[in-house]
Amino acid sequence: MIGGKGEQKTLRLVARHADIWHSFVRPHELPHKLDVIERWAEREQRDTSGLVISNELGHRGEDHADDLYDAGVRLFTLAFHGPDWDYDLVRRWLRWRDAKNA
Repeated sequence: MIGGKGEQKTLRLVARHADIWHSFVRPHELPHKLDVIERWAEREQRDTSGLVISNELGHRGEDHADDLYDAGVRLFTLAFHGPDWDYDLVRRWLRWRDAKNA
């Protein structure tokens, strides 16, 4: 897994080595960044068709998550801080995930 969005170093490393790219970008930025990865992959002679795109849900809403999903993100991370654990937050995102996988 490689995280980051820098086009000259990070995305070249993604194209060369990664199975998962933690993108840190907004949905509208993903097509451009994926194009950069593909161009690097061509130079590296690597097939990135199996690359999994990851992103963080954070304090975002379901509309944002839907946009990320529509742009190709399939692995989502969720910061979960204690000691006052908010399990309702986890349940909410699990319901969203389950609806996407129904």
